[in-house]
Amino acid sequence: MEGDSVFDRLKESHDVQEEAIAQESLAVQEHQTRVRSLLEDVLSRNGTRPAQINSVKIQGGKNVRTGFLQSQLDPLLATSYTAQGSDLAIPSYQAAPTLGSILSDIDLASQKLASFGIFNNLYFKLDKSTVPNVNSTKPDDTLNLDATLVLQESKRLLLRTGTDIGNQEGSAYVSGIYKNAFGGAESLKLDMSYGTRNKSNYIVTFASPILNSNKWSATISAFSSTRKCEWASHDQVVKGLSAKINGVLLSHSPPYHPGTACLPKPLVTQEFGVEAVWRAITNVLPTASDAVRLNAGESTKASIFNSITLDTRNDKLLPSSGILLKSAQEIAGRPGNVPFAKATCETQIAQGFFNEAVVFTGALRGGLLYNRSSEPSRIIDRFFLGGPNDVRGFYFSHLGPHDGSDAVGGEAFVAGGASILTKVPGTAAESPLRFQCFLNAGSLSGLDRADPVRTKRELMDKPSVATGFGLVYRHPAARMELNFCLPLAVRQGESARKGLQFGLGLEFF
Repeated sequence: MEGDSVFDRLKESHDVQEEAIAQESLAVQEHQTRVRSLLEDVLSRNGTRPAQINSVKIQGGKNVRTGFLQSQLDPLLATSYTAQGSDLAIPSYQAAPTLGSILSDIDLASQKLASFGIFNNLYFKLDKSTVPNVNSTKPDDTLNLDATLVLQESKRLLLRTGTDIGNQEGSAYVSGIYKNAFGGAESLKLDMSYGTRNKSNYIVTFASPILNSNKWSATISAFSSTRKCEWASHDQVVKGLSAKINGVLLSHSPPYHPGTACLPKPLVTQEFGVEAVWRAITNVLPTASDAVRLNAGESTKASIFNSITLDTRNDKLLPSSGILLKSAQEIAGRPGNVPFAKATCETQIAQGFFNEAVVFTGALRGGLLYNRSSEPSRIIDRFFLGGPNDVRGFYFSHLGPHDGSDAVGGEAFVAGGASILTKVPGTAAESPLRFQCFLNAGSLSGLDRADPVRTKRELMDKPSVATGFGLVYRHPAARMELNFCLPLAVRQGESARKGLQFGLGLEFF
């Protein structure tokens, strides 16, 4: 029939187009393979040949400071810069012994520049230099090169809006960032969000590399938030300023291969800074307990804080190997009116078996709050436990001491968990979906200064325990869990949650 012939012709046309696309893709792959093979052959024959870069010309990057670029290209460049129109001609001299080491330095410089996130694309072009070798100390067969660094800047102003739903909360957010504000990878960021639990949240942050380094940065923030604490019958209002420095203390460099290089992987990082905060406990419900009412009102906190983290995990959201060790401390005092010392520690281990078809993860956390005055600690400074992101099988922040129906937090806690994750039958090996079985426990209590042994005994002898199973999905932005939870041990006053529980976040047991 005529209709059939039309469909046949359309199908034939579609098949021809698909075949053409497939052939074109195959041709591109073959070309890339030939180029890669040619480069490997050239490098194998000339990798040990003496070489030097006579000059580097930079194209693009008009909004990037010359001094910033110079610091990133130190392995290739000298300190002399000469502006030429819209580009920068950079005479340089480097005593690079071989072509292979120069290519490694170029690869490393490219990755350092890309790590600042201010370029959409960047690459080097190498040409044989027209300037003869005038350095008598160089071998006669030295390969003289001219390099061109091509920079394509990313958009400097980015705006984003969206909604988040998870952990028994819904929110809408607006985020804006102005990148490369002063030509040295500085950023100015504004975040605003409105939600059912975090009623409002505003953060303005200015961040800048320290001495043009891609390892250390300084951050200054101003923030304001209003949070609904339904587990303790009040709202919390927090406004303050913070200044911090964070960076890499220790890194691991991958094995060296001539012609290529990789940035060292951070292993040990540190963050330290100061914070000045005004806090208020407001909107206390008529049914609130006496403990909450006594904490109502304003307070000020001035503190210094520090944290050190060792992280060898291969993935922060869903690791299959590696360990995490983290220690954090905070000391508050004058000119604030809440003198205390606070410390937390955390460890996590992940180990895969059977080509990572089965992964075991274990985690342990602990914390201590010591009030340095004769008055009781404030609710806003205490620890809270419970919820889908730490001790599953319990309602959010409902573990530990209670006054009536209000969870009032604790000054000492210990919590741990273990999980076994397996691939879901019928899914691909690289699928981000996993099946999980877990067991977790936690204890939260007040600190008895007169009898610390009693506090230790209360933490260790009466943990709240839950087990369960469910599905874990690793989204690029966050980890999601849907679990069926079964509480096994519950302290008096705590609120356990039997049944389905959904979790969304960056950190889980």
